[in-house]
Amino acid sequence: MTTVPSPASKLNPLTMLGRSSRLTLGTQIGAVLNFAASLLVARTLGPEQFGSISLVTLALLYASFMRLGIFDGGERELLDRLGRGEQAAAERIQRIAFTGELVWSILPALGLLAMSFMFDEPVRRIGFLLAPLMAFGTTLYRMLMRLHLAHQRLDLVAPINALRAIGVPVLTVALLYPLGAFSLLVAPLVVEWILVGVYLLRTPLHLRPCFDQSTLRRLVVVGLPLSLMSLIYWTYRLVGASSVAIFLPVQDLGYYNFVSGPINIILVAFAEFSAILTPTLWSELSRVGAAERLSQECARITIFTTLVACVLVNMAQAGFRPFVVLVAPAFAVATPTFDILAFSIVLLTITFVPGLILDSAVVNRQWQHLSIWVGGLIINVTANFMAIQLGGGIEAIAFNSIWVQLGVVIALFMLAQPFIFQQPAAALRLYAVLAGILTLCLATYFLIQIVTLHSTASMKELIIATVLRVGLVLAIWFAPSVWLWRNISQRTDEQSL
Repeated sequence: MTTVPSPASKLNPLTMLGRSSRLTLGTQIGAVLNFAASLLVARTLGPEQFGSISLVTLALLYASFMRLGIFDGGERELLDRLGRGEQAAAERIQRIAFTGELVWSILPALGLLAMSFMFDEPVRRIGFLLAPLMAFGTTLYRMLMRLHLAHQRLDLVAPINALRAIGVPVLTVALLYPLGAFSLLVAPLVVEWILVGVYLLRTPLHLRPCFDQSTLRRLVVVGLPLSLMSLIYWTYRLVGASSVAIFLPVQDLGYYNFVSGPINIILVAFAEFSAILTPTLWSELSRVGAAERLSQECARITIFTTLVACVLVNMAQAGFRPFVVLVAPAFAVATPTFDILAFSIVLLTITFVPGLILDSAVVNRQWQHLSIWVGGLIINVTANFMAIQLGGGIEAIAFNSIWVQLGVVIALFMLAQPFIFQQPAAALRLYAVLAGILTLCLATYFLIQIVTLHSTASMKELIIATVLRVGLVLAIWFAPSVWLWRNISQRTDEQSL
């Protein structure tokens, strides 16, 4: 007798991890290569030139979120239709959303081109001339990847993602000496356009042009807050780098972007977990009709991702400074900023489930969700401005990002709680576990600082300090990790009976 997987089994964290690992394996190999490439680029260019090209890449990232929400609204409706088994309607929505988003993407590309006339300095001027091609390729790649994920074509997406993750750093290094700073733009441009061609040739999506004004208007109404959510979310993530770029010397931007690199690499892995979680959770919500029916699964996923994030954060805090002292000592002065900013990995990851619940077609509270991030952004910008006026530097900006993000997390759970939990006691149990995990993460950070390390340390001292720091983290997190693994594994076995 054939059994249909239950929502609980589909949303089991270990099941999700197994599926997302097919995406993250290649990506993490690429992440290691990308970090190595970033070190080489930073050492070759120096803080000032690295900061100049970082301004272009920062503008590119902002441009990628200048959207009306046509595709975002279409993706949500596509997943809802697929969850209900309405294949023909899903394909029509797919065509309309893709066509509308593609036409709109011309405008931010032209905006980047216009920015090239604002700078006389060669790196920025030429960089902004190249930026429109990169922006358009990124838009195409993003839409094609998400459409294939919506159709559960992980066997296609995983190898292409791996090629992108590995190809960009390899090509960046290959082009570094002939092109200098521009290798950071040309490499992703070439790789993404090639992979767009691969997506279009393999497993066609039948994306012929399709315009429907009434449908486009409906998708904008639904998708605009989702698109603004992406913009505000990334603006929030980039508010530190943006504040440094505006108010502090370009050298400080080089330092800040350098320490942000490994943090972003870790966040990529969690983002791919979220990419697998999103269609599964939204489809199950459409199937069961109410978020509270998935409350146990939501709590389990949140605890799992939070604990994994905390372990990775403490490991990164333990090993980053010794590594930088060894391979890039000119940037060692920025490692305290890294230690603070690393907590953002936990505080951004913990928002996955409540955010997806609020944005789903079933709950439909995306505007309220957006308002929380807007409030956090305003507070963060204000705090950064005040910190700089009082003489603070990049460490103060990093600290502002953390305490404001903690407030955003609390507000998100308060907003999502009535939709996930029928009884307040169930929510309180989740909050107690999360508070314990976060407290242990913070305590571990302070314990790591006991093993001090100077920038003039010898190789032997670096090795000893690294072993002590990493060993301390492993010893502290061993018991909680075993408990969580056994708890989830036991539930997985029960679901398979």
